[in-house]
Amino acid sequence: MVQASHEKSSPRSRRDLILDEAQVLFARDGFGSTGIRAIAAEVGISEATIYHYFRSKEDIMDAIISRVSAGQLRGYAFPPDTGLEDVLRIVGTGFLQAMAISGKRELIHLMLTESAHDPHRAERYLSEIWDQGVHALEAAITGLLPEDSPASANTISKMVSGALVHHVIHSESIASVAGRPLENGVDPTRWQYLDEIIALVVRGVGEPPR
Repeated sequence: MVQASHEKSSPRSRRDLILDEAQVLFARDGFGSTGIRAIAAEVGISEATIYHYFRSKEDIMDAIISRVSAGQLRGYAFPPDTGLEDVLRIVGTGFLQAMAISGKRELIHLMLTESAHDPHRAERYLSEIWDQGVHALEAAITGLLPEDSPASANTISKMVSGALVHHVIHSESIASVAGRPLENGVDPTRWQYLDEIIALVVRGVGEPPR
């Protein structure tokens, strides 16, 4: 819990603290079970102070989505001679490393759960976070596929992104079924899984593996 001294912090840092603590509470206790009072208590400020920055907890949730979206990698830059396999490995490694940060996987669970309850939020989540990542990967691999590739850059981007997100979301269940413990909440075989995805794509488009 953050101490009450944050009442004296700057408006910008106080807003960020509210979002930080709300994100933790939403992920841990669920959006529906978390109220403004609980968020205020966790931050160490009054409910009135929270309402100075946000109209409701829905407004807080929207701000969290916007913050996640702003932190997404909007594009990739690689040397001209970087091949498809290397691009997929760099992008996939970056994504899995980002998801290993405490709270990231829980936030994805939270976003998907709330999206199911609120179609408007689902549409915003998809357009601001999911589509952005897919389009960035598509731009990175466009021009790297063989001319006779049976799949387009867009199709491959959606497949790779979906496979990685699926693995992150279900990593705990996958590890439990396989009888292996997680390492700090992360499946230790994630790199092997990434290798399998890359090999599948490379074989599928007909590019010789390196």
